[in-house]
Amino acid sequence: MIRRAIDRFVPPPLLAAGVESARRARAIVGFCWVCIFSSIVFTVVYWLTLSPDVRIYVAGATAAFFVAVCVELLAGRLWWAAHGGGVTLFANVALVLSVIGWFTGGAESPALWWYVILPMIGISQWTRRQSLAALLCGALLVVGWHLVDTAAWSVGHDLPDEWRRVIRFLAQIGLLAAVATLTFAYELAKDAAMGEIAQKNRALEQAGEEAIAASKAKSAFLANMSHEIRTPLTAILGFTDVTLERFDVGSEEWSWLDVVRRNGQHLLQLINDILDLSRIEADKLELERTRCSPFELIAEVASLMRVRAETSGIALQVRFDTPLPETIETDPRRARQILINLVGNAIKFTEAGTVTLSAALAGDDGDARIEFAVADTGIGMTDAQLLGLFAPFTQGDSSTSRKYGGSGLGLAISQSLALKLGGTILAESKLAVGSTFRFSIPTGVGPEVACVTHASESPRGATSSRADGSTLLRGRCAGRRVLLAEDGHDNQVLIALLLRHAGATVTIVDNGQSAVEHALAAVRDHDPYDVVLMDIQMPVLDGHGATRALRLRGYPHRIVALTANAMAGDRERCLAEGCDDFLAKPIDKEALLAVIAECGREKDEVGGGAGI
Repeated sequence: MIRRAIDRFVPPPLLAAGVESARRARAIVGFCWVCIFSSIVFTVVYWLTLSPDVRIYVAGATAAFFVAVCVELLAGRLWWAAHGGGVTLFANVALVLSVIGWFTGGAESPALWWYVILPMIGISQWTRRQSLAALLCGALLVVGWHLVDTAAWSVGHDLPDEWRRVIRFLAQIGLLAAVATLTFAYELAKDAAMGEIAQKNRALEQAGEEAIAASKAKSAFLANMSHEIRTPLTAILGFTDVTLERFDVGSEEWSWLDVVRRNGQHLLQLINDILDLSRIEADKLELERTRCSPFELIAEVASLMRVRAETSGIALQVRFDTPLPETIETDPRRARQILINLVGNAIKFTEAGTVTLSAALAGDDGDARIEFAVADTGIGMTDAQLLGLFAPFTQGDSSTSRKYGGSGLGLAISQSLALKLGGTILAESKLAVGSTFRFSIPTGVGPEVACVTHASESPRGATSSRADGSTLLRGRCAGRRVLLAEDGHDNQVLIALLLRHAGATVTIVDNGQSAVEHALAAVRDHDPYDVVLMDIQMPVLDGHGATRALRLRGYPHRIVALTANAMAGDRERCLAEGCDDFLAKPIDKEALLAVIAECGREKDEVGGGAGI
């Protein structure tokens, strides 16, 4: 009730302006209410206890003070400046106390004790320095009364001793009551402010908990989405690649299947982009800085993108404008991802002409940078389109998305990756003429690394023909025994087909418990598997549990996680559980067969006939 009465005389904007502002406003209104009630009480007390020649002055002063404070309180409701930040109330109290002291004893007047109220007003409203000034003002008034006591009217000095004792007693009780009431009002205002702080803290905590819950829900959704899409994509892309080998390149059937493969790869790239964007937003994208060759980096990008360029009828050129360091220190995987995005965009938006990937060394030894430039002769962009170029899910306009496809994530991710690598991406473009994207990163090395000149990218990394590739894969894993733990029937057929074509012997189980039993049984029979390909999400016992069970039983042979779980931390968790390697779905056929071929050479090192 008291708080409602106080808030009624505080303008709503002050209550909403912040905790400290509301506290000060409530404190000054609380002081006004205390002064109003006190002035009523003391007007009556003075009128009943003082002699007739004095009470008219003293009671009149307290009554006048009552009127002045009421006017201030009402005026402050509409015009807060009427309070003067507490100065008006301070002056009114000082004036009334001076009048009462003048008529009730001068330097001996009990009214002098009331000057303690003055610094209390300052403490609640002003800065520390201003509060000390208020305290000094009260002390000077007390000292002043002792200095000018002889000038005080003698009317109040002639009161009988018994009346003087009554007045002194009432003044002491009144002072205690006023101090207690003022303290209560101050604490009430402070409690109200602390209550608002606590309420806001609770709201912030709740918002934080909701944000954490939303982040966890988002991560769970992305992980589930990634897994559920990667699993069927494994079969789609895998069987498409296998079937493509049965047709001649350029035939009608081959073209149809190539459409399926390209769209499947586009969907896979979209999933990877969304996961990368999620990692970047959560600041969980980790970089692996290593020494690498900028020439090999460019050669790999050119090799990967040249087939796409030739399919679109575009010439992809590579140029080195200056000598480059033999090695640089960066994250080659992320740098390659940025260049692939830039070159891929250039090819996509160029209908005729050329796309040029160039590199040059810029800066001095202390700030040496490699600047990659991707220039095209494509459709170009307007200045307005350039402004929103690096925003997620943004393309030039809706017609661009309909005609050329894409999610609008590639450039946003590339910009974020470039910043994490300590670099930048800048774009310049002219409509219907073409665009140039400049991607620069620090070399990370000093002058001790020699700079060399290359005329063009090396031919390494060129893709083999379909026939040569099939010949190389056939027999690559001959003699290898593989235990495949996979619960999806389509993926069982696909992986077994790839491994058997490469010469491996494959045993298939559909849950983790069966994988544990088969692996241990093979060791007991002195014919262990060269590798266990372990899916993670399986019934009965998942891949993590199966791997832990095998390692706890002392299983020494290779276990490779082959899973559609590709979120940040999935690889690390699999390795921590006891896996020796990690492969993500959809399957990279080359990487899978390379792992299987390598496992066979380690069999003798761990003792193929070892028991458990």
